[in-house]
Amino acid sequence: MTIDLILYASLPKFVPGSVAGIPITVQAPDQTTVGVVLSQAGIPDDMRLILLVNGLSATRDQELRENDRLAVFPTIAGG
Repeated sequence: MTIDLILYASLPKFVPGSVAGIPITVQAPDQTTVGVVLSQAGIPDDMRLILLVNGLSATRDQELRENDRLAVFPTIAGG
């Protein structure tokens, strides 16, 4: 199935040729999860992220559907 993956801030470094904020189309197996797509993109499993699927908050174990839009942001710390 086809998923639009949008990486923000420093995350494009994991996917050669990607640009922050610009969707890239990725192929994923049917009944895949957010976590599987992130692993395929080379994003470390222990990295803390903000995940949105079609604009709604998501988790790594959420199942994806054809043409879903997965946006991924690194968490930001500061004070």
